[in-house]
Amino acid sequence: MSKEKEPITLRKFIRTVFRRWRLVVASAVLFAILAMLCSRFLSLQYTATTIFERRKDPAAAQTSLRGSDIYKASKLTQEFELSGQDAVLKAIDQLGWTEGLPREKESGEWTEEGQRLRQQKATAVSEAIEVKWEVQSDEVDLVKISFTDSDPDKAEQMANILVENYINRVSEQTVEQLKDSYDFLDQQVQNSNSQLFEIINERINFETEKSGVLPESPGALREAMLKVAADYDQLQLQYEAAQQQLARLDAMAPPEVVEEGEDGKPREIVKGPNPDYTDLQKQLRQTQSQLDELTEIRTMTDAHPTVKILKRKIEQLEQDLAETEPTTVLNEVFGARGQISQLELERLGLKVQTEVAKNRLERLDRQRELYEDLMANFGPARREYLELIKKMSDKERELNDWETRRTAVQMNLAAEAAKRRMHLNAVQAALKPDLPSSPSLITIFGFAIIGGIIFGGGLVFLASWADQTVSTPEEAAKGFGIPVFGYVDVIVTPQKGFLRKFRRWILTPLVVVILTIGLALSALDVTLRLRQPESYKEWKAEPIAYLSQQAEILWDRVREIADQVF
Repeated sequence: MSKEKEPITLRKFIRTVFRRWRLVVASAVLFAILAMLCSRFLSLQYTATTIFERRKDPAAAQTSLRGSDIYKASKLTQEFELSGQDAVLKAIDQLGWTEGLPREKESGEWTEEGQRLRQQKATAVSEAIEVKWEVQSDEVDLVKISFTDSDPDKAEQMANILVENYINRVSEQTVEQLKDSYDFLDQQVQNSNSQLFEIINERINFETEKSGVLPESPGALREAMLKVAADYDQLQLQYEAAQQQLARLDAMAPPEVVEEGEDGKPREIVKGPNPDYTDLQKQLRQTQSQLDELTEIRTMTDAHPTVKILKRKIEQLEQDLAETEPTTVLNEVFGARGQISQLELERLGLKVQTEVAKNRLERLDRQRELYEDLMANFGPARREYLELIKKMSDKERELNDWETRRTAVQMNLAAEAAKRRMHLNAVQAALKPDLPSSPSLITIFGFAIIGGIIFGGGLVFLASWADQTVSTPEEAAKGFGIPVFGYVDVIVTPQKGFLRKFRRWILTPLVVVILTIGLALSALDVTLRLRQPESYKEWKAEPIAYLSQQAEILWDRVREIADQVF
């Protein structure tokens, strides 16, 4: 009667695994050895990586208020620009990977077949390119571009030339953008300069028209009016006193005959300093003193509006001085020579005094009228003046902003033109990879171990499923349907005893040694191939010599450790 099949539970499976552990271990080790030996047929792939930094485009940042949006949009096309079809075709042509493909003999152009093969090669290269962003922000990106190939030299060359072409291409575009940006900003600077010059002229004309009478507040204007009124009243008293004294002298003087000189001209002209000329000199000295204070003490430049105003005022005063006589006629004397008496001299002095006082009264009167007019129109005039000042200040800030942005673009343009990258910089160029990136040592070992365990477990499962023997009294009772009152253990004959001893003490250790050596050698082979290419060449050429050398090195290290311990 055959054994009835029972469902295999987890408990029963585990019990079977422990009962057949030798089969599990042997099959797992054998699978691992075969997996590691088969990995030798996998082609080695080498990956070279170039890392470069990409900052916000200075042209976009300086010419657009939406420079950040432009930068974000450009990042969306960056991967295509780095590893797109056009970029790859240019790279493989530069590296000479398309040499030998069919071309037209006369024109040298690609034939249809050559074009197709070239496209296929570019597609294969594109699939081996990987672009990753290590860092992404609104201001700067750190981009890593990798290329994988079975030839480490090709991997290095492709990774570097893709980035180099991209940087050169973007740099050329950036130079053009920066030139356009510089021209735009330079035009804005010129426009702002012209507008500022016009505003400065307006302020100079305004201040020249109301020179010396632009107080900061109505209170100051009233104080100036009171001072002019006080000076006018005091000078009026002096003028009236001089006229009264002159009238008394005229009454005391005897009548005399006035004789004219030759041709009806006075025989003597009395001249003296011109008060207007003296006042202009005083104003010129005061204005020059103010200018010296601003330029020397406050270190203002000639371009400062206040300095320009003072210089304009100085030019006007110098022009007035040139047009004003230093002296003026104080009196004209008619009569005979040598007949000027002391009384006439006093009369002459009083006449000069009254004339000077009269002229000063006229100037003070005009100044008082001007102050009164300013007082009546203080609000509009003051508002106009403050608007001029604010307009000039705003225009100066605008000009400074345009100049700052133009300078920044000019510096970036000079750096790009000199190949000193300001926003594209290769942080780490690709190097020739020494170790393959694929297959991975951990992947191979993991597959060998996990696959071996699964393979061993599968064999145990099949063996248990295919086993038709009765192993226990319970199985016999259940299988035959009769009670079991006892059982006879396996009778071991001398021949079977010998075979058991041979299998236990000779065959099993020999298999264990063989499997262990095979596992160690296959693991060594995989490790050297993927991690130590130079040592792998020695191992592949002369394995016995390599093992002997490594054994000697290991023995020397063991002896050193033993000497240190004991």
